Amino acid sequence: MSGRLVIVTGPPGAGKSTISRGLALAWPAEAAFHVHSDDLWTYFVKGRIPPWEPRSAAQNAVVTEAMAAQAAALASAYPVIFDGVVGPWFLEPFREAARRAGARLDYLVLRPSREATVSRGVSRVGHPMRDPEVIGRMWDQFSDLGDLEGHAYDTSRLSAEQATAGALAALASDDYRLM
Repeated sequence: MSGRLVIVTGPPGAGKSTISRGLALAWPAEAAFHVHSDDLWTYFVKGRIPPWEPRSAAQNAVVTEAMAAQAAALASAYPVIFDGVVGPWFLEPFREAARRAGARLDYLVLRPSREATVSRGVSRVGHPMRDPEVIGRMWDQFSDLGDLEGHAYDTSRLSAEQATAGALAALASDDYRLM
């Protein structure tokens, strides 16, 4: 099952970290990675622009390319579950990196209802992004995926365990495959 990179994405509060960790633990392989993109943002010691601010576009593009390269390099040898805010506008670096690594690429967009997402997002203790207005705007960005609409997974009424089991079953097929 190496050569596999699964992007688990959605707005803040959608359940990316919880589902991604569950997927990595349940993955049918001896070893698997959960790459938690929030960790990379902590590497900034100064000068970081909050990634949800409009003026962060250039910073976000560079960081996304670095994260894609890291995740794909790992996926050349291990299954990798990548957890981060990767809208369709940020898919190209992941496609290119996965292609270079010879890794299959899956794209799973967690999209509980807007109300559930905002509620979950603001209730996260100690998380740097708990602003309901920003979370709602980011949910709006994932509300219409165009050609990728089939990659959306509504987890509004699912427990973390149910959502993880459903995602694992769908990932065993080609339901969320990009390449």
